[in-house]
This record gives sequence, C-alpha cells and structure tokens, in this order.
Amino acid sequence: MPRQLPEFMRTEESMFAWAENEASDFFSQGELDEETVKDEMWDLVYDYRSQAKRVMRDGEVVGYRYIRVLEDRWQDRINWDCLGKYWSWELDGAGVQEGPSGEGPWVDVLLVGRLKFEDIDWEHGFYSYVFYTDQKEIAAEANRPVVVEAIGLKPEKWGEAPKLQKLKPTVKGNVGPVEIDNWSEVCKPVKPSKAFGAKGDPTDLNLWVLEDLFKGKDTAPNQLRPTSAPHVRRCYKAGLITIDGPQLRLTEKGKAILGFRASKGGASNDNFGRRR
Repeated sequence: MPRQLPEFMRTEESMFAWAENEASDFFSQGELDEETVKDEMWDLVYDYRSQAKRVMRDGEVVGYRYIRVLEDRWQDRINWDCLGKYWSWELDGAGVQEGPSGEGPWVDVLLVGRLKFEDIDWEHGFYSYVFYTDQKEIAAEANRPVVVEAIGLKPEKWGEAPKLQKLKPTVKGNVGPVEIDNWSEVCKPVKPSKAFGAKGDPTDLNLWVLEDLFKGKDTAPNQLRPTSAPHVRRCYKAGLITIDGPQLRLTEKGKAILGFRASKGGASNDNFGRRR
C-alpha cells in the first residue's frame, strides 16, 4: 500500500485549517496585522508539508538529537531503548532542551539516526514547527525504532561541527515510552554502577577477541577456539551477545560498543587487559 500523508496534511488548505484550531495562539500576535500573520502561516504550511512529502517519498528521514549523560564513559551510558521523541531533520535544529539533574560533569551527545515515515508524529511536529521553527522538528511516535548510525559530542565552541563517529554495525535503538517532555524522567541514562567498564565487565582484550570473531557483522559461528572461549563467555555474561543455535548474535548493546570502538580504530595492543 502506498504511503500517504496524514489526513490533516492532505492539502495546504487542510493544514491551515488544522493550525487555526490547534495552534490558534499563533494568530493572536498583537504586534502583527492579521494578513501578515496568515501569510507567515501559509509559509510554514508549505515548508513543513514539503518536508513531509520528501520523507514520504524516501520512506525515512535522517534525524539529529542531543541527549545529556554523565561525561565519564559517556558512550556506554546511552540508554538505547529510550532515546527520546524529539529529533530535527537538520543538524542546526538540534539542541538539548532538557537533561538529568544532579552532580555532573555532564556532556551533550549527538545522535544521528533514521526514522521511518510511518513512525513520525506529524501533528506534534507541525505544531512545534509553528512556534519553534528553527528547531525543524521531527517528533517520533512512542516506542518506535530508530537506527542510530553515528554519535558524537557537542562542540565546545559555537559554530564548530561535531566530530561524529560512525557506528559499524549500526545500532537499532528505540524512542521509548516518551509522550511529551518527560525524557529525563522516563529515559534515564544507564546508571554509573551499571556503566560499561565496571568490575566484571569485559576487558579490552575480551573485546578485541569479540571484534576478531564478528569481523564487523551482526552474527558469527558458534564455533570457538579454546583460547577464545573465556573471552567470549565474559562478553556473553555482560549482555553483549546472545546464543542463537549455531550462531552467536550481537545484542544492541554489543553493536553499540563494538561500533564505537571501530569508529575509534579498534583496540590497541598497548591496551590489552586494561579497563576502558
């Protein structure tokens, strides 16, 4: 069945009528005359509907989102099962709108992910675009998948481009049960006590063996050399892999960790046996 725009977006006129009912505050701008306000709304309708049509044609959109997590081992504290609702279709629209409370230091992590057309809350996104146009928002529906392709830290200086690290393989995350503005309450980052690198988690050597076994793929034969078995077993206990009959399969956590290491060039011989 071919993809279709939501009912309220079928025509520019229907979008304008929807805005008059659902975003009526926009039409009450005292400093502008009525015709100017209407002209602005027609521009917003055209721009957002054009973006939605592009996403409908392509079937998906690349979204950008910042989240705030603890700085120490930040890449291991991302809650992949609860990434959040609000994404932007352009990098310059992304920003940290909320974050966890408590002692830091914190860092802002940029996520670059793909969202499917049918997984987008177009009404909420258009409402946000009306009042916060510069955010270029794509609002995801709750509990929908997001394929994360790259991560990176927000630059310290304004105007600098973030240094993105591509994840190979990509990580299939999830928006999580987020409805409005409760990401920091619902989608809590991984707790420090459970962060990767804690006592009992795989060492750098364990991970190097896992990288060599999977060779950039999601699965590997469940046929281990005696020298590799202890290393793989430790990764299994840490939740990085599952056993699927004759195959070993990376979990989303495993994909994220190996993908991040691959973006940094993998393990170094000088680091074998050391904690990350």
